[in-house]
Amino acid sequence: MRLFQRAAVARVQPTYTIAGTGVEAAAGLEIERQLSECGIDVVLEEIAPESLAAPYPDGPVFGGDYQAVLWTWPAWQVPPCELFASSEIPSEALPNGANASGFSDRAYDRACSRVLLGGGLGSESVEAAAETQAILADQLPSLPLLVWPRLLVFSPDVCGPQADASVASMLWTIEAYDRGDGCPAG
Repeated sequence: MRLFQRAAVARVQPTYTIAGTGVEAAAGLEIERQLSECGIDVVLEEIAPESLAAPYPDGPVFGGDYQAVLWTWPAWQVPPCELFASSEIPSEALPNGANASGFSDRAYDRACSRVLLGGGLGSESVEAAAETQAILADQLPSLPLLVWPRLLVFSPDVCGPQADASVASMLWTIEAYDRGDGCPAG
């Protein structure tokens, strides 16, 4: 007597849409390989980068026509809260909206507004930026796989440069840089 009968199970193959060149293509192949080792078959859909990021409704990313996408988001004001702001969800009224994920959260939008109004400077903007990051970490509308390193190379006798992830450019205070005798004794 059989207590259990094996039912026919439809296999679902998730599709990863990727830019067909560069780091995205290499990362897509590695994700496909690693998932296959776990028994998950993935379909890679390679698209030219310029087509991938075409504005709403034509582009698969901003048009929302993807299951999962692996791509490099452009660098905006740091922190890039605009990338998840409800006001940036692509639509007929806003075809160039930046929020490809469709993420929408009122608390996030309020904090992002405070970041943008403060220009990313000052304690209020820093606190608001931390709030946006905490919301993203909790709700995870996207999964960042890697962040390009930010490097600033300078001579040991130069003072002033500091790596700061909260600013768009590490050169934004270049007028404060000095060298040699102008540097404080340290």
